[in-house]
Amino acid sequence: MRLVCIADLHCGHRAGLTPPNYQRFKTSKDHIWQKFSAIQAECWKWYQSKVGQYNAPDILVLNGDAIDGRGERSGGVELITLDRNEQIEMALECIRIWNAKHIVIVRGTPYHTGEFESWEDLIARELNCKVGDH
Repeated sequence: MRLVCIADLHCGHRAGLTPPNYQRFKTSKDHIWQKFSAIQAECWKWYQSKVGQYNAPDILVLNGDAIDGRGERSGGVELITLDRNEQIEMALECIRIWNAKHIVIVRGTPYHTGEFESWEDLIARELNCKVGDH
């Protein structure tokens, strides 16, 4: 049996795991966004290499903080999108490429995944998998 554990994707944050279709700032003239675009591309390339190496595990565990949330403390300036539905779409893409037979999600911190709602429950529902608290 093969088990893969991933954690802290923080999809939606400028330094979070970002699939290519969501890497919006590749052509930005702003120096900081050029740096984050390079980091996003490099991280995605590394992530894909690990997916290729360990593809189709029996169980994939996502250990919290799949999305980054609203970023209240920073006023959202560190986010590439405030839209948590879009952050969920990013996270789903990051999870689905594993082709795991079974997926288990452990809820992350409320700051990122919802103080009054649980956005990771929506991810679990979309993936038809288990979700629980740690």
